[in-house]
Amino acid sequence: VSAVSDLHNSPAMVRWSIDKRYLLELGAAGVPVVATTVAEPGDEPHLPRVDVVVKPAIGAGTRDAASYGADDADLALAHVDRLHAGGRTAVVQPLVASVAEHGEWALVYLGGAYSHAANKRIELPRARVIDDFFAPETTAPHTADAEQRAVADRAVEHVIARFGVPAYARVDLVRGEDGSFLVLEVELVEPNLFLAFADDGAPSRLARALTT
Repeated sequence: VSAVSDLHNSPAMVRWSIDKRYLLELGAAGVPVVATTVAEPGDEPHLPRVDVVVKPAIGAGTRDAASYGADDADLALAHVDRLHAGGRTAVVQPLVASVAEHGEWALVYLGGAYSHAANKRIELPRARVIDDFFAPETTAPHTADAEQRAVADRAVEHVIARFGVPAYARVDLVRGEDGSFLVLEVELVEPNLFLAFADDGAPSRLARALTT
């Protein structure tokens, strides 16, 4: 990439971010994350008797992701088997019930500092894998509160300690059953920074992060 362009988030940072196994690392470091089970090819995960989401550890958008009811364990395991057949690692997470009502919150950081946020709602199909790049999604502006900021800050601080300051980062949060916020994803190679929902200064903050 450096031969033809400028790579602002380092290769090590990008490689870490594209593989959702990083959630295990964040959880071990004390960052609140959605409970995550990783099933390598050859592994057969134990599925909890709850609604779950199955997706590839390394994926694009919401492609190859689906949700399954507690009684659909056979279908969920078949999804894992299909991923394994392609040599891919599977991730299994409980379906966070609050997402249906509240969606997810995306907190954007530019130059390592919080910039702005958005609320997004994604409709994952039940027991049917997504073939398109993205599932249907609606987004709206959002002002992150102190509790959301604190959780997202911890995730970004972990990234900074491990790799240095990212030019841009997006931390997606959901609300757990106990009402606390949990990290669902940390996007360090993500083109959607929701600048349309930010204040007028966000494009300038992004430009500074990319030029300093």
